[in-house]
Amino acid sequence: MKSYAFQDLPRKRIKKLAAQFSDDEIRQSLCEDDDNRVFIFEQPGGAPSVMLWNAFNGPMVIMDDDSVRAYAQFDYLRRHSYPCFRSLDEIHIYAEQHSWPRKDRSELGRNA
Repeated sequence: MKSYAFQDLPRKRIKKLAAQFSDDEIRQSLCEDDDNRVFIFEQPGGAPSVMLWNAFNGPMVIMDDDSVRAYAQFDYLRRHSYPCFRSLDEIHIYAEQHSWPRKDRSELGRNA
């Protein structure tokens, strides 16, 4: 997946470049696995962001300096109906209801 990190691009250009990525490329860039579940977080008054539920840490922000990749990921999550939350409480309730993984930090680095 080509990087557009640290480039100040207009929104129209970001959308055009993001459309060039395949769903497979975007899915791989999200690094979702058994311990990491991706979702959208829409903070009131703020821009939506892509986050993940990590089994050891709970909700975590995905920091990305590549606005094209970030937009492509967000668009992918929307198109594929990934969960969207407006508060941390909503995230924790959903994680509990859907059995998202929770692991003790003492398990870090252990092979399953």
